[in-house]
Amino acid sequence: MILPPTFGLSSEVLEVFSCVVAKLKLGATLRTFDVAFLDCDGVLFDSNPMKSGAMAAAVAGRPDEAVEAILAYHAAHGGISRYEKLRYFFTEVHPVDDAEVAIADALERFGAHARDGYRELDPLPAALPFVRALGGPASVYVVSGSDQEELRAVFEAKGLRRLFADVLGSPTTKPRHLNDVLTERAVAPERAVLIGDGRGDFEAAREVGLPFVFLEAHSDWADARRALEGAPEVFIAPDWATLARWVRT
Repeated sequence: MILPPTFGLSSEVLEVFSCVVAKLKLGATLRTFDVAFLDCDGVLFDSNPMKSGAMAAAVAGRPDEAVEAILAYHAAHGGISRYEKLRYFFTEVHPVDDAEVAIADALERFGAHARDGYRELDPLPAALPFVRALGGPASVYVVSGSDQEELRAVFEAKGLRRLFADVLGSPTTKPRHLNDVLTERAVAPERAVLIGDGRGDFEAAREVGLPFVFLEAHSDWADARRALEGAPEVFIAPDWATLARWVRT
């Protein structure tokens, strides 16, 4: 199902939390949301290729077939943290005697590659106006599988941190972050929305009960349309330019 091009916004302020209410035309119904969650890689940044490179750097020197397997797993499970993926690699794909040491070393290499990579990237042009239209720091959160402290440093360095209510990442899981924010702000799941590009984003939204908007353009999720077909409360946006046209100021 393609999200139709009518994204209406209101400047109504919630009494308790002072967050801008976004009204989204999902399906045939105008829906009201108090909180929006955005993934980072593939949504705010076209950074999925860089993160694939970071995964390759993290497992460099391991058998070729094992490296190919984890890169395929990495691409198919966007939105899941490097911690989970590397633990899976060293315990299931390529088991080693001292998995904890291997994981720690791989995490360090992944992080170094990612930090260097983010320095060369700017946010996708249509993303930030959309964030501001949704209410920015009043109501929009980044919830990513990327390392939280690493990501916060990136957003600070690029002057983006002030645009969001918070920047949340791993090792805390995405469903836990979503639940914590909704609980803290006393927002029901159906009054929040998650915009993401990976299977992990979809699964987190489904676990918590949020409507999910799949942003397709920069996704690594090859069979996303097939996987999402028929799923309730799922809407597909082909690209940011299309999504931006759905905002009515």
